[in-house]
Amino acid sequence: MDKRYLLIIIIIFICAINLYLITNFSDVVGSASVDIGNYTISLPKGFSLYEDGNDQILISNPNSHMRIRIYSTLAPDDTYSNQTREINSSSKYTLLSNGTVNINGNNIQCFFFQIVEDHNNCSVFYYTKNNHNFKIFMSGFNYDLQRNESVELAESIVDTTRINYKK
Repeated sequence: MDKRYLLIIIIIFICAINLYLITNFSDVVGSASVDIGNYTISLPKGFSLYEDGNDQILISNPNSHMRIRIYSTLAPDDTYSNQTREINSSSKYTLLSNGTVNINGNNIQCFFFQIVEDHNNCSVFYYTKNNHNFKIFMSGFNYDLQRNESVELAESIVDTTRINYKK
């Protein structure tokens, strides 16, 4: 066997290892990315794009019936404190829990509430990435069984939010 064949086999082996590492550790390869404003977000596993707007998107999971709306442009009065004040003062809603979650150095303010009329559980997450404010609104989940799952989904969205330099 010639030394050139051995070199070719080694190169193919190194390339295969690199492809394996790229597909397992990249947040873009293997998942769909969606543009929202000047940012790109990778969709969590099992979710698909339902509605696409310039400053907001709606993604849904047909298996769990969970819906997530992500806003990239917020009104000046659309803040965590204003929203929790509105939930607490209205008889239409019941506040289930609220607080702050730290995800990879990002402090995310969140609260969970229930719409009294139809017993629909919802959660809202506010976070800032690259000096830009975002809001995640989730609905259609069981608070007792899927609370941790909703926090993990928010974590996935926050981790994969990045500036789209192509825009």
